[in-house]
Amino acid sequence: MRPSATGHTGREGRARQSRPIGARRLRAQEAERPVHYLLLKGEGHGFSKNDNYHRVLELTDRFLDHYVFGDSSVKVDD
Repeated sequence: MRPSATGHTGREGRARQSRPIGARRLRAQEAERPVHYLLLKGEGHGFSKNDNYHRVLELTDRFLDHYVFGDSSVKVDD
């Protein structure tokens, strides 16, 4: 099992939301691997809003707690 976590901005000019992230996300779900996806609305390439930056850090922290450190009591999705 290889879980994945992806964050994407709503206004990303370099990578559209539907591809290639959407295709990778779909393949992972079809393989029954855990997929966690975080959409950060109102951002471009990078982070300009502190709230969104903190959301990514929180997702990363929970992801590592759950999958790397084995704490099954931690829910990854927010």
